[in-house]
Amino acid sequence: MGLSDSVRDLLLCLPSPPSLDLAIQKAINTDRRIRERRLERASRSVSSTPSSRPCKPAEEPMELGSSNLTPTERAHRQNDRLCLYCGGVGHRLKKCPLLLLGNDKA
Repeated sequence: MGLSDSVRDLLLCLPSPPSLDLAIQKAINTDRRIRERRLERASRSVSSTPSSRPCKPAEEPMELGSSNLTPTERAHRQNDRLCLYCGGVGHRLKKCPLLLLGNDKA
């Protein structure tokens, strides 16, 4: 099967992991986060009113002070030194490539 284009595109922006296991984990976390965002956008567009709304909503940067992480997931990411934004390895929230990509679009 292989990685989806969206996962491959995002992984290009991240530093290369030092091992295959970390690369696999990074790909899994990236894929999971992309799927979560699609579900979030889909549920938001279903509850939105006008049908004239574009089919594909614009990417939104993370709002400061808000978090969709459960306390358990937050603790897991902190304990494993994962990014609190995307769950990726090798960087922290301040340097998250996904967050930085969103800020570049603004």
